[in-house]
Amino acid sequence: MAVQFAMRLLEGQTALVTGSSRGIGRAIALTLAEAGAEILLHYHQNEAAARSVAKEISGQSRLLQADLRSAKSIAAMFETLTGTRLYILVNNAGIWGPTPLGSTSLESLEAMLDTNIKGLFLMTQAAVPLLLDGANIVNISSVAGRVGIGAGRSVTAPPRQQSIHLQRAGRWNSRHEKFG
Repeated sequence: MAVQFAMRLLEGQTALVTGSSRGIGRAIALTLAEAGAEILLHYHQNEAAARSVAKEISGQSRLLQADLRSAKSIAAMFETLTGTRLYILVNNAGIWGPTPLGSTSLESLEAMLDTNIKGLFLMTQAAVPLLLDGANIVNISSVAGRVGIGAGRSVTAPPRQQSIHLQRAGRWNSRHEKFG
C-alpha cells in the first residue's frame, strides 16, 4: 500500500475522521490506522458500516455517532471524548445531490448547508479544545469548491468553497491567535 513508507508513523496519535463508515472517509480512516493512529470513526446513520470499518482496522478504533446537522448531536458526541487528545481531525462528511435552481426544496437546501457548512464549522470548533499542539485539521472538499459544477447542482459549490475558506481561516488563526 502507499503508506508502507510511513508504517507506524502515527503510533500513539488519535485521529477523528467524519463520514468514515464509507467512501473516502473509510479509505482515510484505514490509511491513518495503517500508519499507527487510533481512529475515532464517525458515522451518522449506518452503524453496521462503521462497525465493518472498525473490524478492518487492526489497531484501536472507536465508533462515534452524530448528526452533523445538529449542534446538540455534535456536542453530545464530543462529551464522550473527555480526556481524549486529537492529533488529526479530518472533516470528510458531507452530502450532495441535485439542487436545480428554481426547484430545490427548502429541506434539501437546509440539509446540505447544515451538514456541509455548519457541521464542518461546529465539528472544528468542538475539536479545538482537544487538539494537541501541532495538530492537523484536514477539510475534504471537491473540485466544485474551486470551479463550480454543471447545471442542477446550484448548492454544491458554495459549501465546498466555504470549507476551503474555513481551512484558510483556521491556518491563519493557528499561527496568529492560538485558536480563540
